[in-house]
Amino acid sequence: MPNWCNNWVSLSHDDESKVKALIEDMREGKFLAHFLPEPEYEGAEDWYHWRWDTWGCKWEIDLTYTDWEEQSSEGKVEFNFQSPWNAPVGVYKKAHELDWGVEATYDEGGCDFCGRFENGTNECINMTDTFEDGSMPEWALEQVGDELIDRYLDNEIIDLGGNLLDEDGKIKKKHGTWGNPKFNKNELAHYFV
Repeated sequence: MPNWCNNWVSLSHDDESKVKALIEDMREGKFLAHFLPEPEYEGAEDWYHWRWDTWGCKWEIDLTYTDWEEQSSEGKVEFNFQSPWNAPVGVYKKAHELDWGVEATYDEGGCDFCGRFENGTNECINMTDTFEDGSMPEWALEQVGDELIDRYLDNEIIDLGGNLLDEDGKIKKKHGTWGNPKFNKNELAHYFV
């Protein structure tokens, strides 16, 4: 079983025929392969390496459980999906090269990363390190900050006072000295009002 990477993507194009072609392929279950079609493979394991190296994830996404058709509008396709182990950043890059507007966010808590793809640039960060040392960018706090606070509380990594705890439950860093103090204060206020 893979770890599942949560993704949100918005794709837009000025040429409506390109959007229609994408929609047709997606109806056939081909989102990643629309932008980067799979080759004929020589060896038994070639598919694995090609997909990782080209798409950025292990296999084509399952569109069955997404509401992409309902969220799509003229010139644009938007939807949430899960991909195995990683985001399909290679596909985002290819779409951008083909003059698609691409905005995407992704996160995978088990492997402890989150990222965004915007204007042809991919930015991926370690969630725990940047959350605790205060260097997590604003976009990432908006994307995963609430989830991290919940996880830290559930796993008793922080106490009711917002102090960061070590493995023995002792205060490692006092509230206001770790993470983004303003974000932490605002988020923790929701729990302890």
